Amino acid sequence: MKNLFFTALLASLFIQGLQGSIWDEGLNGDLAPAPGASASSPFGSATVLTFDLGVNRVKGTMGGDPGDGIPLDRDIFTVTIPVGQQISSIEVLTYTPSGQSFYAISSGTTISLNNGATHLSNMLVKGSGQILPTLAAGAYNGGTGLSNPIPAGTYTIWFQETSSVVTYDFAYTVAVVPEPSTLALLAVALAGILTARKRFRRHSV
Repeated sequence: MKNLFFTALLASLFIQGLQGSIWDEGLNGDLAPAPGASASSPFGSATVLTFDLGVNRVKGTMGGDPGDGIPLDRDIFTVTIPVGQQISSIEVLTYTPSGQSFYAISSGTTISLNNGATHLSNMLVKGSGQILPTLAAGAYNGGTGLSNPIPAGTYTIWFQETSSVVTYDFAYTVAVVPEPSTLALLAVALAGILTARKRFRRHSV
């Protein structure tokens, strides 16, 4: 039992340590919708990215301030997560300058610009840190619901700022969906750890 648990744990840590893909707008080009998209219609298609197992980085610059004559730049991309895999984490590594920018995720290859209730979830990014739990809570601007972790499927992600130009770096972790037997082992191990901690606290008081 212990050997199986540590094998599963090591496999999970190995996947978390893998370097997945990297899309850097400075090197790979702008993340943008297809020509002809407008504020009154969904995007026909967005930049298509490929995520590998491990940590996938998406880095870029978006935003603008039409009032100051800076054209608005929306960053949108579509990614497909294969069967047997899942997005287990979405982390904002850097976000500058400080403020709050709109982030949305929708199922499929399109995303509505004017109806957040049709998205899976929406939120305002205000700084660095994990955002998947907030997206799963779905408390901002409607949404049909988002699972944590995000299961296999095709998703379109939209990141936008309308009052300044923002530089960002996101890390999307893609992991293998654990087999039920592995989940059971992890649950048993966690229960054992919690029991041991309670016993230690009782003896140390």
